[in-house]
Parts: sequence; C-alpha cells; structure tokens
Amino acid sequence: MENERNEHAALRGPAAVLSCESLCLGYEKREVLHGLSFELHEGECLCVLGENGAGKSTLMKCLFGIYSVDSGEFILDGKKIHFTGSKQAMNNGVSMVHQELIQVPTRSVMENFWLGRFPGFPPPFVNHVKM
Repeated sequence: MENERNEHAALRGPAAVLSCESLCLGYEKREVLHGLSFELHEGECLCVLGENGAGKSTLMKCLFGIYSVDSGEFILDGKKIHFTGSKQAMNNGVSMVHQELIQVPTRSVMENFWLGRFPGFPPPFVNHVKM
C-alpha cells in the first residue's frame, strides 16, 4: 500500500502544499466529516461543494484552528499541523474569509478579501464606518 502511494506521488510531481488525510469530526451523535482526504498542489485551485450542512465550513474551521478534529490530520508544506487558533493559522500563512455576503460594502472585493491582514491598524484604505 505504501509503495503504491509513493509511486502515485512520483507521477504527480512535487508534494502537496496542503493535504488532509482521513479527517473525522462529529457533533454530539452526528458525524459531519468522515474520512475526508484531499491534496492541494502549487498552482491548483480547490473548490469544496456541498449542500447546506455538508461540512464545508466545518472543514475550514478545522484547518483554521477554530475546531479540533476527532481524528486525521492536516499537512502544510510537508509538516503535520494542528492550529489552536486563528492567529496561529494566519501566522503560518493560512487565512479564511467567512461567508458573509458583504464585509464592508463600500470597499472592493479585493479590499474585503484582505481585511484583517494588513500590517498596522487601520489598513490604509479603510475609513472608519459609522453605524
């Protein structure tokens, strides 16, 4: 089995930038993620699709350090990782944009994407929003 995995890896080329192996997580008596595995290689774009409640956000929250998995692991640049919070994840180059429809409606998509990641506070383009 290990030899087959190594042969497949050799055919694919360089190691995955991010991979997930046999990830499992459940809430109370409901299993949300069961044996989830994937690989993301440099230059690739990965899309996770599923209906409401399928576990898409749960997967991202596990990677981002918000939830702890029951079993399985994430591997980032060849190293096993287990972030214990969002700050640790961001310090290691992992970011997450939550699924709000419009974070700051007066800003561009790219400006919204980078919210919270600019050095210093406030970011140079963000005006203070009055509620």
